[in-house]
Amino acid sequence: MDAKKAGAFVVSSGITFVLGMLIGRSPAPEQIPLEAIRPVIEPPKTEMISEVIFQPTSIAPAAAVSPDGNIDQLFTEISSENFGRLARQAADSPDTMENEALLRVLISKWAGQDPVAALEFAQGMDRSDLLFEALNKMGAARGDEALIWLEKNIGDIGRRRYLALSVYQGMAKADAAGTVAKVEKMTAGPERDEILSVVMDQWARQDINAVFNWIETAELNPQLHNIYNYAMGHYIEKSPAQAAALVAEMQPCEMKAGFASQTGRKLAQEDVNGALTWALTLDEAAQKQALLSVIDTWASGPEGGDALAYIMANPEYPNYAELFSAAAVSLSYNDPDALLASMDSMSAQDQLVAAERLAIAFSATNPARCDQWLDTLESGPVRDSALKQTLGTYLYSNVSRAFELSQTLSDEAVREDYTQQVIESWITVDQAKAESALNSSAVLTEQQKRAILERVYSKVKPNDYLLP
Repeated sequence: MDAKKAGAFVVSSGITFVLGMLIGRSPAPEQIPLEAIRPVIEPPKTEMISEVIFQPTSIAPAAAVSPDGNIDQLFTEISSENFGRLARQAADSPDTMENEALLRVLISKWAGQDPVAALEFAQGMDRSDLLFEALNKMGAARGDEALIWLEKNIGDIGRRRYLALSVYQGMAKADAAGTVAKVEKMTAGPERDEILSVVMDQWARQDINAVFNWIETAELNPQLHNIYNYAMGHYIEKSPAQAAALVAEMQPCEMKAGFASQTGRKLAQEDVNGALTWALTLDEAAQKQALLSVIDTWASGPEGGDALAYIMANPEYPNYAELFSAAAVSLSYNDPDALLASMDSMSAQDQLVAAERLAIAFSATNPARCDQWLDTLESGPVRDSALKQTLGTYLYSNVSRAFELSQTLSDEAVREDYTQQVIESWITVDQAKAESALNSSAVLTEQQKRAILERVYSKVKPNDYLLP
């Protein structure tokens, strides 16, 4: 379905008017532990996982595993028996990577070869994630059998409802249209809605136009809102130019603003100027979201300084402050020199924002440069703005330096407030040093020092770090 046809459908079908406030997706059912008997699968006494996987007879020859191949080739010649032995070793391993990630991979690949054995192992492990992997593979190959197995072996309704999502997702991978037709015959309700969402999402990954055609003739209901969102998300990722035309034709609504944000980011990854031109054609709500995504993407790239210059040249944008902040955040980490170089040409308010962003980034990633940069700033609002953010980091990483910097804040009331914050943090760790530093302050009066200590001790409860 081309963009023109899709656009006409969105307007004519009334989706943007009817579905804007519809109910969201039903919550996923609670995962309840499965009671089952663990199958007896003895691990080998001497062979390790690596020995089974990498012995010459266990996998295809190296020459057969080419760069153009796929991961499945690594498991092609592992027998069901060896899969069971490997799965047991992974399950018993103290290594989290083996007993979590590797075990899920093994169960998934094992289920592709011998789903019943993999399911029995997963059931015995009493782990929903393993059952999910096995049932997903079985659903793709033998969907009806997977549903029968689920009905016979999973007694708890909540657990069965959750695992059914895996089966239907697997079925949709093999035959999305047929699975949708099957689900449509189910009794309407939350369970059907959950399954339909999963199946339609899988279908959209395979054939987005088929999903749009289905939506065009579907009965309006709350679930259609979710399905349309899934479809549009995939459409934007796969065909951003066509999706941009479709989004532009939509009537203003909450969904449009969300789609504009995703589309703007996707377009900007390929053509920033084209993305900007498109964003400026949208209504104000959608334009704000689109521009924010475009600027954030642009500023995060190798020409981030140009993004900042563009924003500073367009202060009339309705969400200018938000756009400037987004660019400053990205540049403070990716290209701080570009942000620093533009400081003198910024408005007073923008300088405060830029100083805050630079301080947050420098204090966390490069404290030495942070201190050097602070020394170059003149006493006043900009430096104070930077200092406040720096102190927020140094309170936990370098409290003595935080105290020194707090004494250089130009505003007296702010200085006293931040000094107290530092002392509160410091005094519970090293009371003597904290009190000594406060007493040695040359910018606080004796009355201020006493008042700070009184307030701190009225709030702080000492900790006892007793060791055995």
